[in-house]
Amino acid sequence: LTLNEKFSIKSVLGLLLEVGIQQPYMFSAENMAIKESFGIPVFRISSIDLKSTVKDTRVIQGITEDREASSKLYTALKSEGINLDNPGAGSLFLIKLENCFGGINPDIDF
Repeated sequence: LTLNEKFSIKSVLGLLLEVGIQQPYMFSAENMAIKESFGIPVFRISSIDLKSTVKDTRVIQGITEDREASSKLYTALKSEGINLDNPGAGSLFLIKLENCFGGINPDIDF
């Protein structure tokens, strides 16, 4: 899941868990294709402000065995006002993993 718009982390985390996506991790990123289309080097240039044009992206990945989880999450996000059909809003996809090792939830001691 990539989101280019402001969102509530708690709400999105709740939706991920609701549809059965486990171990969500969030990464911060920049859309390099958009930066390159402006002719700006990948390295940050302090004299040029692209914040109004290039949005920070949050990438959230998780693990599920449910093949329909991405469709369920798409619908749940839309009901929360995050419409991925809007240009530039973000994207959602499911990738099949083969030969994945590890990924076991750690035991959390309360």
